[in-house]
Amino acid sequence: MTVAEPHSSRVAEEMWISFASLLRSHVAMRSIARPNGGLVVAFASDGVMEIAATNTGFRMFAPAASGVGRIEWSGDHQDFFFTEDGLIEFIQAGTEPLSTMELEFAVEYLLDRVCQ
Repeated sequence: MTVAEPHSSRVAEEMWISFASLLRSHVAMRSIARPNGGLVVAFASDGVMEIAATNTGFRMFAPAASGVGRIEWSGDHQDFFFTEDGLIEFIQAGTEPLSTMELEFAVEYLLDRVCQ
């Protein structure tokens, strides 16, 4: 299996804005549903977003000029890019595809992972 090519940097930039907004919205919804859950957007600036829960969290970096972004977990990382059809593809070590998901499903996957 080969990895699809990252789409143009302009598309990646627009998709990042949508993805970051969706991630913020889901963090807010979960925080309202479980006020003592400890899930927050701990940091956000252009191109970087940090999500924190009670005992863990992750930091996301927007796609670079290459179209590839990164998620850093404590002691681990995973790369990703947005496809031309509006999906997010997670890749390992830049070569191995792990999974391709719709943005909303990817947000839930990331938040479920941090809230475990």
